[in-house]
Amino acid sequence: MPEKYAHILIAKKYLYGMELNLLDLSDFFLGSIYPDLFNITNKDVFYTSHFIKEGKGFQLSLLNEFCINNYSKFSKYFFEGVRLHIFSDLYVKKTIDEYYSFFKDTINYSDSDLVDQLIRYNKSQIISELKILKENK
Repeated sequence: MPEKYAHILIAKKYLYGMELNLLDLSDFFLGSIYPDLFNITNKDVFYTSHFIKEGKGFQLSLLNEFCINNYSKFSKYFFEGVRLHIFSDLYVKKTIDEYYSFFKDTINYSDSDLVDQLIRYNKSQIISELKILKENK
């Protein structure tokens, strides 16, 4: 998951070109780091602050419930920041799982086996990316 400063940079990039007043910007940036402002080294706290249900992963219903229960306490820009934070976490997790999952089975590989794996993986990635580029022309 991205660190707080990364969430701020993601939020800054997301907001680029939008016209918001200073208060709205502050609320958005606070929302973008809010889930990480707690003791996220504690699993239960992390699950609560990131709207995760044990064994089921992220639950949109928990995020929606949080927004409804706290609607009078924060602006809509705060909640948009929280949503961007959660989206960023989910995107990073999906990307890491998708692109680096082959490393999980390489613990007992020799150096040459690892190099062979990386070459095969990179070739398949390049071929996939070339196909996408060709299809989008």
